[in-house]
Amino acid sequence: MRVRGQRTCENCGTTWSYFETGDLACPECGSRHSTGQGERTKHTDRAVDLDLDEPRQTAAAGALDDALDEAADRCLAFIRRRGFVAHGTLSDLDEPYVFAQELRHAATLSSSRLQRSDAERAYLLALFDDAPTRPPADAVPDSLRAVRGLAAATAVRDYRDEVRTWLADEPECPEGQALLESLGDHVKRVRALDGEVDPATADALVDAARAVGRYCRERTDDTLESARDAIDELR
Repeated sequence: MRVRGQRTCENCGTTWSYFETGDLACPECGSRHSTGQGERTKHTDRAVDLDLDEPRQTAAAGALDDALDEAADRCLAFIRRRGFVAHGTLSDLDEPYVFAQELRHAATLSSSRLQRSDAERAYLLALFDDAPTRPPADAVPDSLRAVRGLAAATAVRDYRDEVRTWLADEPECPEGQALLESLGDHVKRVRALDGEVDPATADALVDAARAVGRYCRERTDDTLESARDAIDELR
């Protein structure tokens, strides 16, 4: 969406930045009637933190299933408010977003299991302990590697879609469009496999998306070469 970031409440006169609050409602009185100053700027990333304190405590108390249910709801709410354009500038595919996708998928896929192995339980607990950083690829049990694969593919799909929309308002970038097409092919492949790929491959997909984003933002020879190399490593 495009918005004039500096807002003035028509009810109480408070001035605030939408870019900082992520909300058009006045932070003082709650009124949604305000006027904006300056040019409209594309901004999709609303200010939000992923708060997992309560689910983490629930997991520590031994109620892992309840913790996963709570965390899944919080992750979904976080994902729905997040975007990758701030003040008109393209952002990275950041770790908290990918982490939220992974925890959400972990909650969904693990909930169907009547019993969990020690490795599966350790991985799920590590998601809470290390939040918002994903456990390393070699910590993902083979039985749950679809979690890492689906999370990566979903996060990269979301990021790719937003980069494409952002590029539509920027100077033409045929190299960036070509990179996005290649990236999309790899996303489709992982999703077609229901995420059943090596966790290191899933991580490489995320790294490639970040490299493509850097090129689209900076457009230098070095970032173009890095993005192409990152995608080539997926083949």
